[in-house]
Amino acid sequence: MTYSSKRKPPPPGDPAASSGKSGTPVLEHTWKEIPLENRVQIALVAVLFVVLHWAFLEQMGKIARLDPDWSHAFLVPLISLYFVHHLRDRILETPARAFWPGLLVFWGGIAAFMLSIFPVRSPMFQGYAMIIELFGLCLFLLGPRMMRHLAFPIIYLGFGVKISGELWGHITRLLQKTAANSSTVLLNMLGIEAELSDTTIELWRGAQSPGALHDGAGRSGRRHLGAFPSPW
Repeated sequence: MTYSSKRKPPPPGDPAASSGKSGTPVLEHTWKEIPLENRVQIALVAVLFVVLHWAFLEQMGKIARLDPDWSHAFLVPLISLYFVHHLRDRILETPARAFWPGLLVFWGGIAAFMLSIFPVRSPMFQGYAMIIELFGLCLFLLGPRMMRHLAFPIIYLGFGVKISGELWGHITRLLQKTAANSSTVLLNMLGIEAELSDTTIELWRGAQSPGALHDGAGRSGRRHLGAFPSPW
């Protein structure tokens, strides 16, 4: 798949022909500049990619509907597409060239995807393997220069993959302990006697403890942590 988008400058007197002091024409690119043949190819590749991973995508959609901690997963692909659309000028100005080493990344992703089905049996690894496949496919079809613009939107898709419960628990537990420890240090610096026990902060007034601060909303915290990369 190769194409290069070049636009003719607007005629004199056209409002788009002026950009201020330099007088350089301002050209706003649109996706219609991609030749119809290439658009059909892109659509076919996208459909085949979705069909190949439909079972996994359906599973992730079910998780996003039923698990409040991952309800943001529906937004992640939309945000990635927004990034691509936002960079359309740079993308359309960059010539696409096939890059054969990208096939190695693509087939490596497919191998990892199959292994994550059996014997690993991990939806999390399936998701990350699928993203590696997509990265390798785009690298093969479009080339390294194009991937300078597409790498971030593709990698961002990783925020829509549900992390395994065990790993997620370790991450949130570590963050809770870090937050509790930092809060204890800050309270003592402010002259408030505080003592840390696991993730519970005991407050002291002389020999008496008037109360304690504890993580009573751990699940809510995990939900906010999971949705943090998807602010919209």
